[in-house]
Amino acid sequence: MATNVELSTRAENVCDKLEVTGTKESNMIYKAIERTERHLKENVHFGDAVAKRLIPLPYKQEGVTNLFRVSLPCYWRLVYTLRRENMTCIVFILDILSHKDYDKLFGYKKR
Repeated sequence: MATNVELSTRAENVCDKLEVTGTKESNMIYKAIERTERHLKENVHFGDAVAKRLIPLPYKQEGVTNLFRVSLPCYWRLVYTLRRENMTCIVFILDILSHKDYDKLFGYKKR
């Protein structure tokens, strides 16, 4: 089965900002995203599965029924879902988030 990797508009915007920023940290994160995309084409289950009960409401409202996350440098996270169209598996990258934004989205609180 063929595999395609697609990015949401949110994820594309983050990639564009990281590419333009040009700092050492943003370059490191951007390169890790590119590497992750290559891994996802080879293995759609490259990331860690998120339990269905832990899928954030905004994703559920978008119709997401499965969710995976990949850790990136500097505590960033890449969040994706799998979709199937005809004989193609689509890895749809929903978000690329800083640790702070990831914690907020998933409802984690500081201790």
